[in-house]
Formats: sequence, structure tokens, C-alpha cells
Amino acid sequence: SIIRFYEDMERTELVIRSNNAAFLDGLLSDIYYGEGLLLPLNPNDAGATATNTANTNIFENLPADVRTLQDPLWQLGSDSREWQRLRVAVLYAASIHGIGAVLAEDLLNSATSLADAVRSRK
Repeated sequence: SIIRFYEDMERTELVIRSNNAAFLDGLLSDIYYGEGLLLPLNPNDAGATATNTANTNIFENLPADVRTLQDPLWQLGSDSREWQRLRVAVLYAASIHGIGAVLAEDLLNSATSLADAVRSRK
């Protein structure tokens, strides 16, 4: 029972990580950056501190005309094909996150059941 729990946990973690890498990181990166909708170097991004520091270091060494570029996404109308693709991708990402949450909740329930079973045998 304990071994099966850890095997299931490992498998579930792999599924969640794979889904996130393939469907979220890859899909959203392709849309945001691959199609040129967002510029990849933004020193004021809401991301991690290390990323912001690295981006700032790179950004400061770019020519002035590159540093003043704006993300093309904000120039597009809300009815553009690019915005439609982005909306679909965000909804898809929410679905993938939802699946991960359900899988994590299932693991939590399994862990609780397993802990109860172990405690009852004492």
C-alpha cells in the first residue's frame, strides 16, 4: 500500500510536470515570444528576481532603439487573430492547471487515507 502510494505519486508528479512543460511552457512561449507578441527581455517583468536581474543586465547593453521597443501585443485590437489565439491558449492553460490541481488533490486524499490506515494499525 505504501509502495503503491509512492509509485502513484511519482507517476502523477511526472504527468503534471510533463503537461506543464509541453502544454504550458511550450504553448504559451510559442504564442508570446515565437510569434513576436511580447519581447523576451523586460527588466520590469513580474517574474523571478534572478530573471529580472539577468534581463536588466542584458537590456542595459542593448542599443537605445531596441530598449524603447514596445510589445506588439498591446498595439493589436482585441478582435485580432493574435488576441483570439492568446485567449484560447490562456483558457487551455487554465484547464491544464485544473487537471494538475485535481491530480494533486487525489494524491492528498490518498496520502490522508494511507496515514489513517497506518495510524489505525498502531
